[in-house]
Amino acid sequence: MLTALLALSLAAEPKAGRCQGTIVPPAGYLNEMAFVANSTPNARDEASSHAKDRLLDRLCQGDCQDLRPELQVWDVRVDGEVTCAMAVVEEAAYRRWKSQAEGLFDLDGAHDQVVTELFAGVGKPDAGKLSVSVIIDKVFDEDSNGGPRSLWLSAAMAGALSRAGVNQLDPPGTWAGDGVPRPADAVLRGQLVGVTNGAKPVLDLTWSVRFTEKLRQTNRTSRVVHIPEGKAPKRRGAGGGAFTTADQDSLFIRLDTAAGGVLCNGQQTQLTVHSDTERCVRVFDVYGDVASVLFPSAEHGSCTVLKGESLPLGGSLGFGVVLDPSTEVERFVAVGAPSVEAFPKELKKLNTACRMSRQKLESILKRARGLLVREESVRVLREGPACAGAPKISPAEMDQVQASLKSLPECK
Repeated sequence: MLTALLALSLAAEPKAGRCQGTIVPPAGYLNEMAFVANSTPNARDEASSHAKDRLLDRLCQGDCQDLRPELQVWDVRVDGEVTCAMAVVEEAAYRRWKSQAEGLFDLDGAHDQVVTELFAGVGKPDAGKLSVSVIIDKVFDEDSNGGPRSLWLSAAMAGALSRAGVNQLDPPGTWAGDGVPRPADAVLRGQLVGVTNGAKPVLDLTWSVRFTEKLRQTNRTSRVVHIPEGKAPKRRGAGGGAFTTADQDSLFIRLDTAAGGVLCNGQQTQLTVHSDTERCVRVFDVYGDVASVLFPSAEHGSCTVLKGESLPLGGSLGFGVVLDPSTEVERFVAVGAPSVEAFPKELKKLNTACRMSRQKLESILKRARGLLVREESVRVLREGPACAGAPKISPAEMDQVQASLKSLPECK
């Protein structure tokens, strides 16, 4: 509603004689005015910018540029020889910024606001509860899904959904990440990016929601939640960097995990690939500096994934997770083409398990044209309450995995 009012206000022609005393700020907003002479070049823009500067100076002596994106121009008018502008900021946004600046960050309160924002007008409230069922999928933490921070954030989101009365469902074990699986009404995904705000390291979190078609709702993304990095759990090591993938909705790959992308060493999981059209697909397991062909395989001799098919690559038993201490993240890269002939020559004959370097795979995909590339990744947890029931991996089992990887022939 505010956006529409702002658009109408800015689109209207300025009217003389209405500058002083008649610009009324919206309820629940802090405001500040600024005035410039009409002869000033770009007078409307200058007045708007000055109003924002004055508001920041009043609230925090200008030392809060990270609050500036929350500021909006409420009105711009002309009165005789003067152009005036009013800048506003929501009181709640200012309080959030102030709490974070003072180290009083409220993770639960921030997620309550995100849930209210994302699910406004969705479902029919019943005794104060939202009558929708939601899956918390993964939280992408800078370069991969999962890990301690993803676990922390997915737990916060689960708490906010619970307080809102939202029914929460576990992701299906053989879901490839396409659409919204039944019987859920929506799927939530988070993304965490580290930034530097002056001298303060901050984590910027956004949540996006995808609704099932029956709700007739537009998919939404939350406003950014700024989290002081010192308030979040520590993340172990770098994950090796994500592959560049296209943002498209016809090829999907997903590793079965708990909410947030949480997966523990020793657990069983499943990797599922889905295609909206029939195509030839290659799937690589990128483990450290090695990329090995996972699909096609001895069990799945053909590279073809049929239209609408969701194919579990681990068969009926799935896969066991065994990650050695030197590796933080395991990645799976699906590469799709209309037919095997559409692959570059280096990928055409890869019909059985073999290995190449990660760098070689990256180089092939960078040079190739017309391919769909999707990645699934997970930062594997090795300890903590979330992994209490996971089997322990012995050094001998880790050695066996490394030996099996080294025994694979080079891809030719």
